[in-house]
Amino acid sequence: METLIYIFVCIGLIYLFLAILPILLPLVIIILLVVGIFLLYIRHKIKRNMEDMQKDADTYFEDSRQIYDDSVIDVEYSESDVHDEE
Repeated sequence: METLIYIFVCIGLIYLFLAILPILLPLVIIILLVVGIFLLYIRHKIKRNMEDMQKDADTYFEDSRQIYDDSVIDVEYSESDVHDEE
């Protein structure tokens, strides 16, 4: 008797699944498309932000390198002046 009930429940679940499938399948496809498009958009935004950060970092290092190059002190020249005065 339990086996017969189990078979009827399985048949009922399969029928319910097949009856709901035409409604659920388009919803699932739409949800997957929306999530996929959103993930591609987020990936594009992250990539663009990373490129902007890289440009900013490169600009910062180029600017700091120019400042450093302009303010270099020639130590040998300074030391030779001190020794010449003594």
